[in-house]
Amino acid sequence: MSETQQVCSKTVAICCHDVVPGPPHFLRDYLLQTGCQQLLFISHVNRAVPSNPIRASSCTLYQKGSTVQKRTGSSRPMSDLLQYGFDVLRTLWWTLVIVKGPIDLFVGAGNLNAFCGVLLKRVGKVRQVAYYVIDYIPDRYPNRLKNWLYNYLEKLAARHSDVTWNYSQVMIDRREQRWGKIFRNQIVTPHGATPRYQDKVWEEKPEYLDIAYFGFVHREQGCELVLACLPALRAVLPGVRFRLVGHCEPDYLEELHAKSRNLGVADIVTFLGMVPDHKEVEKALLHCAVGVATYRDTHGFIRNTDPGKVKTYLACGLPVIMTDVGTMAKLIKETDAGVIIPYDKQACEEALLKVLNDPQRLRRMSENAGRLSERYSWTAIFQTAFASLNLGKDWEL
Repeated sequence: MSETQQVCSKTVAICCHDVVPGPPHFLRDYLLQTGCQQLLFISHVNRAVPSNPIRASSCTLYQKGSTVQKRTGSSRPMSDLLQYGFDVLRTLWWTLVIVKGPIDLFVGAGNLNAFCGVLLKRVGKVRQVAYYVIDYIPDRYPNRLKNWLYNYLEKLAARHSDVTWNYSQVMIDRREQRWGKIFRNQIVTPHGATPRYQDKVWEEKPEYLDIAYFGFVHREQGCELVLACLPALRAVLPGVRFRLVGHCEPDYLEELHAKSRNLGVADIVTFLGMVPDHKEVEKALLHCAVGVATYRDTHGFIRNTDPGKVKTYLACGLPVIMTDVGTMAKLIKETDAGVIIPYDKQACEEALLKVLNDPQRLRRMSENAGRLSERYSWTAIFQTAFASLNLGKDWEL
């Protein structure tokens, strides 16, 4: 029996802080599709996004793929400290009350949620804890006390969980550097995707050549760099358009609208906003030509983690125009699945023209991107993750 089959015959709990579909949701879907006996999914509000449309904690209990119970917490606003405290209490209460009997595996996405799993293991409710690290950044907060507390909680989660699933090797290295010790059972569990590049439809003479951006729209993500390139691109490629899919704070969105108007390209720039259904995101990307990940050089987050948008581009057969930030840049260059550039307007223009103005190159890079995405299918990633668990005597009922 494979590790996945053993996991699916057990009871699993997943806890995360939510805003858009991400790895915890894909793990949930994977387990449901593969026949998980019983699954508890707990979702709290991600407060790093001020205008998060998710306003309250919730939990759903599934049995053999069917929903059997749902609960929702209070949405009353309070201070961050109190809200995080209530998140912990809700996680502990829901886990203890809703699930009858022991939980074989508790997956905590983020240090606070993994720490809840550790506490539940101490009282005998949980048998194994997997700490799923998506965004470990040692210098996350400017406030020294807040940053120390964040790192200390992260240390406890990594130390006491049975296994830590890290987005990247950089996370493992930086944790060891910070604390001067080696943590046990650390593995790399990168962001994945669902390869759909074979669904891409190629037109002989496409009317439009769409540049895609997918993900949170922040200043560090480099969307302004692409906007600045559009006038020159349009002069050569009249059918070029820029489509942005993802959440953007209202103030910055208005700033981007103003920049588009000033550049005279507002008519070819579309802000689709947050699209909750990831399949709808993929459907939109399949009709685009290239994907952009033009992070600023100072982007601290991407240097410590694994970019989900890049995997989604590849899975949809989009060559990636990416700045030389993070480990994926090297792999994209090696496989000719895109073009790696410095954070520079001229370099960005040249790269986009190089790909968009050459149909044969575009098609070849698209095929390379799709093949590369196969390495990062969620199925392969979760099978490797489950293989890191001890499925021996601790899993005997």
